[in-house]
Amino acid sequence: MIKWKFPQQAALPAFDLFWYDGGMKPFACEELESEGKDIPDEGLLLVGSKGKILGGFRGENPVLLPEGSTMQGRDAERINSAAIDRKSDIWVDAMLEKKQTSGSFTRAQCITDTINLGAIALRTGKKIDFDPGKIQITNDTQANAFLSRTYRPGWEM
Repeated sequence: MIKWKFPQQAALPAFDLFWYDGGMKPFACEELESEGKDIPDEGLLLVGSKGKILGGFRGENPVLLPEGSTMQGRDAERINSAAIDRKSDIWVDAMLEKKQTSGSFTRAQCITDTINLGAIALRTGKKIDFDPGKIQITNDTQANAFLSRTYRPGWEM
């Protein structure tokens, strides 16, 4: 199990992200437990200040918990099936219009870095404190060896 602590950012409050891997999963939340249900083997659970949303591995088929509930001040929205069919054109349209998509590669580095730091924490068996400005793990100098690699001759970058 990995826990990332993200500080407040421009458009986001501070939040914690938990990752369960290798067959591990959290206990069922109260809303599922009261319905005699368990957390699915794969999926995501978003816990907010006004409610919880349970979805599949990629967030598909989201459900408000408890099931059938609605969030105060929010109307249930239906996704237009035409919009789903249109998703395949978003990438082409972005290239033609020279715009970024919502799934832009410009965001890929921070997501990849986050997952890789989680892998370092698993390998060291320790909490990792990372300074992105210095690109350095500050609480375990030996763990910094996992931030780069020495390539074999002929495989250099």
